[in-house]
Amino acid sequence: MRSTLTSVISILAVVIAVFYNKVGNVGLNLLLNCVFGGNATGGAHDESSSYYSRFDPLVDNGSIEWTGGLRQELGGNKKEKQAVLETLQKTYEHMTSLEDEELKESCKNDNARCSFWSSLGECDVNPSYMKTSCAPACQACHMLKWEYRCPRIENLEETAAYGPGDLGALFKRIREGVFNEYGPVEILSEDPFVVTFENFLTHEECDILVELGHKTGYNRSTNSGTTDAFALPE
Repeated sequence: MRSTLTSVISILAVVIAVFYNKVGNVGLNLLLNCVFGGNATGGAHDESSSYYSRFDPLVDNGSIEWTGGLRQELGGNKKEKQAVLETLQKTYEHMTSLEDEELKESCKNDNARCSFWSSLGECDVNPSYMKTSCAPACQACHMLKWEYRCPRIENLEETAAYGPGDLGALFKRIREGVFNEYGPVEILSEDPFVVTFENFLTHEECDILVELGHKTGYNRSTNSGTTDAFALPE
């Protein structure tokens, strides 16, 4: 009898160890609660216990509401897991608050580490990538909409810079050689007008523009190809 009990305990220990390695402390607690009932931690308070009753890694990891439709890595040590769980809770609250069903269906995490990166503060450090490619983890699904990313500037003067026929008159002057100082000038098309000025800017002016761009935070574009319904690269 004692030998049988020892064997059962040994097997159970191996099962628990394997299960913990696969799903972490969160999943292990769920398993023990299912088998033994009640609080499997023996009444001890865990700082992330408020999330256990809601996020189920076996069911919710990969769902739209909790993880933006893609299974997320839950971190390694206890501190990382706690931070990721807090991010998942924020993701859930954000996703379930969306009233636009098309936006909700389209807002996805593109990387399994989105929630982990978000827990490290990457949504603020690298917003151009995170708030589009990890929008659920950053609670930024609204940023997928063009009108939020590129809002119209308010209080603009309503008077048009050019009146009817003004652009046509400008191109006529170009054709007549008024701006040859910026040439060679090549008229590629007249309907519509397409013109190139080979020396519109000097080398010094170009260098200054590039320098100012770097100081402002602009980088060389790496996007290419087609875009989705939200004008983002596919």
